[in-house]
Amino acid sequence: MRIRSRGIALVVAILAASPLLAQSYAPGARLYRLERQSTFQQGCFAPCMCPLMQTAPLSGTFRLALASVGDVFDFYEVSRVAWKAQLSNADAIPVEGSGYYKVSTIAGLQQMWVDLAVGQDPPVRFDSGEVGIPERFPRIDLTISIHGGYCHDTVMDLHARPTMRLDGRRETLSWEDEPDEGAPWDVVYGDLAALRASGGDFAAATTGCVVRDYWNTTLDWIGDPAPGEGVWYLARRADGTFADGGPGQVGDPDAGIAAACD
Repeated sequence: MRIRSRGIALVVAILAASPLLAQSYAPGARLYRLERQSTFQQGCFAPCMCPLMQTAPLSGTFRLALASVGDVFDFYEVSRVAWKAQLSNADAIPVEGSGYYKVSTIAGLQQMWVDLAVGQDPPVRFDSGEVGIPERFPRIDLTISIHGGYCHDTVMDLHARPTMRLDGRRETLSWEDEPDEGAPWDVVYGDLAALRASGGDFAAATTGCVVRDYWNTTLDWIGDPAPGEGVWYLARRADGTFADGGPGQVGDPDAGIAAACD
């Protein structure tokens, strides 16, 4: 079982007398999550002059899988785009689709081109053109649009990072570090049955905190669940959030987790 959340924010569920259930990936695919500064804009851009412009935060996830390695550029498949643009006082606009991404640390360039369906519109090609890569690749920072931000257009400013995989064993929990982040980790745990029964209510399902402000990425876990029961674990950067804002996120889990851990 996996519950979506932000930061590394990945849940691993451990069931009594059964194999570990962790996040599943397509071969070679990596789950990416949009950061909070990602935005969606739709309307009139320069040089056109009209009062039409919608701006909204953009959230969600996509998968990135290496397709081929070249002399200069490496090419990736972009799949399972599941984003939403949350306009004020309106339903969220879904954004779905797939495409490709290329990057060269030699040339210092990247490009993403994806065919996206925005709301009820048919899929159209969004392209970033070749732009510079972020300082901390594999993070992705670029802007995609239909017409290059010219006149009537839809523009998405993407700031994405790969999720950090969390692994559970009978003796330990471990996860990938994020270099140069400069913040410790929080790890919480709870009752899997309560999480299922409550429809994802972390206030009802969080048992307590395993560690707070923890600087390592491996720790002993707290024993086997009883027969027929299960335990979930969730980790994040201490200065981050447990919420991801993705299409599958129900409410904001931070308040419930904080209340259960106080």
